[in-house]
Amino acid sequence: MAEKASNPVRYVDNVTPPQELADTKLDRFITGRSDIPDSIASLSPEERRIAEKKLVRRIDFRLLPMLVMMYVMNYLDRNNIAAARVTGKKGLQKDLGMTDTQYQVG
Repeated sequence: MAEKASNPVRYVDNVTPPQELADTKLDRFITGRSDIPDSIASLSPEERRIAEKKLVRRIDFRLLPMLVMMYVMNYLDRNNIAAARVTGKKGLQKDLGMTDTQYQVG
């Protein structure tokens, strides 16, 4: 029978850290992580919340305009393709020589 792999996640409930650990070192104590940079670990919880809020806002300002533009272009593309099919005898489907199934799949 195969041995069960040990779970790398440590669950901590109702644990008080030793007094020598300041609030800035609390994350390292609880999570066992030592990869938190000192510049972040030295921030107070309030400073950390402010820094995180600024970071999220920067990411949003970079990503959201691009995502909105992609959504609008997708919407326009779908409507233009649908309108091109129903434009009468000289529709896109007839110009390309496509069957109904080919047009719907493409």
